Amino acid sequence: SLADSSIIQKLSPFVILILSYIFFKEKMTNFQIGAVIVAFLGVMLVIKPSGSGLISTGALAALVGALFAGMAYTCVRYLGTHNISGEFIIFFFSLTSTLMLLPYLIFDYHVMTFYQLSMLILAGASASIGQYGITFAYRYAAAKNIVAFDYSQVVFSGILGFIVLGEIPDFQSFIGYVIVISVGIVLVLRSK
Repeated sequence: SLADSSIIQKLSPFVILILSYIFFKEKMTNFQIGAVIVAFLGVMLVIKPSGSGLISTGALAALVGALFAGMAYTCVRYLGTHNISGEFIIFFFSLTSTLMLLPYLIFDYHVMTFYQLSMLILAGASASIGQYGITFAYRYAAAKNIVAFDYSQVVFSGILGFIVLGEIPDFQSFIGYVIVISVGIVLVLRSK
C-alpha cells in the first residue's frame, strides 16, 4: 500500500544517522543506536517477511530506496557544509534523473491522455517544491533535527491511500507505523 511503502522509505533518516556518524563524526548515543534497531524492527512488522525469509519486490524496492535516499541526503548535507548552493544541487539531481529516464522515454514511449499528462505535471511540480524544501532543510540543519517533520509524509500517504485508492492498513502494519514514527519523534525530542 501507499502507506506501507512510505513508512519503509522513512528508514532513510535512520540511515542518515548511521552515515552521519561514519562521515561527519556526529556522535550516536546508545539511545540513538537502540532507536535505529527498534525502527528497523517496526519496519519488519510492515514488510512481513515470509517463512522463507523473503520479502516482496515492492518492499525490497522501498528498502533500497530508503538506503539510497539516506545516502543522497547525507551527500546533500556534505555539499551544504561546503557552501554548494541548493540550486546547484537540485540542478544536478534533476539532470541525473532526467538522463537516467531518457532511454525509457526513447524506447518505450506511449502517448498520454490529457488527464495523465496533467497528473504528471502536477506530480512533477509537487516533487520539485518538495525537493527544494528538503534540500534546503538538509543544507541548513543537522539531519537529526529534520527527521520528525519527515514523518508527516506517512500520515499524508495513509490518508491519500485511503481516499484515492481505498487502502486500509492491516493491524500489524499500523503497529509498525506507530513504532517507526514514535521512535523518530522521540529521537528528535531527545536530541534538542
